[in-house]
Amino acid sequence: MWASIAFLLQRARMSKRNKIFVAFGIFLTSFIIFGQIFHLPNSVRDIVAGAFPQNCHLSYPTPYIIFAPFFHLADLLTILSLGQHFSFLAALVFLWCGTRFILILGHPITIAFLLREGLKLILWVVGIFIFIAIAVLIPRPMAWLEVTDPDLFVVDFHSHTNNSWDARKSFSIEKNLSWHERAGFHAAFITDHNILSSEVERLQEEIKVETDRIRPLRGEEVSLFQSHWVVLGVTETLSNSLYDRGIEGIRSFLCSTSFRFYAGSEAIHDSVLP
Repeated sequence: MWASIAFLLQRARMSKRNKIFVAFGIFLTSFIIFGQIFHLPNSVRDIVAGAFPQNCHLSYPTPYIIFAPFFHLADLLTILSLGQHFSFLAALVFLWCGTRFILILGHPITIAFLLREGLKLILWVVGIFIFIAIAVLIPRPMAWLEVTDPDLFVVDFHSHTNNSWDARKSFSIEKNLSWHERAGFHAAFITDHNILSSEVERLQEEIKVETDRIRPLRGEEVSLFQSHWVVLGVTETLSNSLYDRGIEGIRSFLCSTSFRFYAGSEAIHDSVLP
């Protein structure tokens, strides 16, 4: 295989530096392909024990493996918040400016030169926006969890539908469950913002006679003072207005003995609640 790659690079009309870049890219791609074939390294990690389980791994379709660098980055971009997207953009702009500054050291500075560099920066920023739009909006192949142990039950403890403000309007509970089923989950908690979906109970009744279907479970993400809290197994909507009174409201919320809490805050640290 490596002899064939060397022959193709030798015949290709490109500079020596470009040939090195292409060869390095092919070399890394081959590692990605072989790694996916033999599931090494395992992409699933036990966050409690820190170990990589042998009976559970991520499987990727062939198109995903071929375009892995792009798809991996696109997957990361889709889970960033708006603030994180701006930080990502600022970091890339800073990287561009720093790189260009090093490359143009010693170059005579003229008005025409500055205009060209400004145009390049604008094109760079536009390209980043186009890339983010493609990554977020265009469908792509997805990975799925593959479990070899029949005793393992895969659950997602936090997911949204179009009942939440930060979800797509077309992402119904049926589409939510369909996505989880394709991703290898056996059950999923529907935890929309400050609302308990009434459709969960209806779907639970429908699948009682179909044991191989994914199970929807009830939950809610409660928005409180600078934080969000995921509550599982609730039977009625928890009104966040009862507890949205700063830190004291959160303490009252946590002191409630009627519910068991799974997840914690996205913004509050240990030092805030002594």
